[in-house]
Amino acid sequence: MLKFEEMDSRVDLKEQFADDLDETVILIILFTVDPKDAEAFKVAWAKDAAFFKSQPGYISAQLHQGICGSSMFLDYAVFESVAAFAATTRQPEFGPLRGVYPDSATARLHLFRRVAIPGICVGEAKSHGQPPTAGRDDEVAAAVARAETAEAAEAEVERLRARVAELERRV
Repeated sequence: MLKFEEMDSRVDLKEQFADDLDETVILIILFTVDPKDAEAFKVAWAKDAAFFKSQPGYISAQLHQGICGSSMFLDYAVFESVAAFAATTRQPEFGPLRGVYPDSATARLHLFRRVAIPGICVGEAKSHGQPPTAGRDDEVAAAVARAETAEAAEAEVERLRARVAELERRV
């Protein structure tokens, strides 16, 4: 049976269900599974996704797998609103579908909305109660550049950690 863990220790999924904005929402689920159960996991996810696909308010889903032999999977699903996703989880078929997953599978899930960054990406018009950023494009662009530099540094550190771990396994 599928096990669940919160992705965000400060805001859990039940709290997110209280969101009443009538805007598109993205469900991100990060799955970990024992490598020997990867094929069984994909079969279970397909059954689960077929159920979600039949529900009102479902827009799309895409399963991704980590590369280089990773047994991590990421599900990116889009719903018309939090209410639509929440209603799906209350359907009688929802609970039993958790049982089709391999026992080694753990899911960490959270709901997201797109964020607008001028000149970079579009977001939801009413999300997060944030004021428009018109007239602040230079400030935003500088913040984005700083974030990209920090992300690149963090990615390099993670790459090096993985390389060290790989070398240690060989010794």
